[in-house]
Amino acid sequence: MNAILPTRSWRAAFLVCACAALCPNVAWGANSKVPPPPPDLTKEHNWDPGRSLKEPGFYNLGPTGMVGFIPKSGKGHQIFVAKVDEGSPAHGKIQRGDVLLGVAGE
Repeated sequence: MNAILPTRSWRAAFLVCACAALCPNVAWGANSKVPPPPPDLTKEHNWDPGRSLKEPGFYNLGPTGMVGFIPKSGKGHQIFVAKVDEGSPAHGKIQRGDVLLGVAGE
């Protein structure tokens, strides 16, 4: 038998080895970690009311006059209302501590 692999087989073997080396968890499924689910902000959580609104995760929600906290994962589609400016469009309708789950039924 020939000791050198034919071109196609060599390319396929190289591709498999490269994938396994670069992405071992994906290629073989070994030790693959499923990311934790995003936190459910509607349930009890540890919220420090003295937290600075300039920390990562806090976002100005535009002309609504609200500042919201979005968890690091950002996949939970929930926003914790951390602040509502007095006289803003949201004032009197939404209050600090509310959790936004959607807008206009979506």
